Amino acid sequence: MLNHFIDAVDSGYLSKEEFPKFEHAVKKALKAVNGLIRYLETTPDPPSKPRKKRKPPEAP
Repeated sequence: MLNHFIDAVDSGYLSKEEFPKFEHAVKKALKAVNGLIRYLETTPDPPSKPRKKRKPPEAP
């Protein structure tokens, strides 16, 4: 993901002065996503609830 911002600097869409702000945001977002993935992988699945059967619609 960070490489896209590097490409944006190289292409002139972002200035070199703006890059550190985006780099920090990307690294922070990646840490949050990795933390969420780690949490989801280590949390047991909740017990499933029995599903209610739907009644078919009545014919007119």
